[in-house]
Amino acid sequence: MSVEIEGERLSVILRALGRSGSAVHDAHEENGCVILLLSGDVESIVYVAEVEQGAVEVDIPFPDDLTAIPGIGDATATLLRAAGFHTFEDLINADDVVILDVVGFAVLRRIRKYLKEHCL
Repeated sequence: MSVEIEGERLSVILRALGRSGSAVHDAHEENGCVILLLSGDVESIVYVAEVEQGAVEVDIPFPDDLTAIPGIGDATATLLRAAGFHTFEDLINADDVVILDVVGFAVLRRIRKYLKEHCL
């Protein structure tokens, strides 16, 4: 069962995450976990926090630095993130056709080469 979180409880959780003042798109509790969808600078960020007796344990997703791939600059990395590719694992699991909807063939080849050499 999902329960919406709001008011002071939401403020306390946001302060614990260091995200006071963040725009909250969704906040609910489900099976003992608090799930927050916050607006980040570039993308939406989902936080899952376990709350037990006032303590907040947080699983914070850290996206991979897509600009580590040769030939991928900030603009291309932003396009990839906007299309849902936040981690190298996202790119590994994606079909080439889906990536080609975002970037050209030359960039796709660089991505595949980098992932093969560094992640597989």
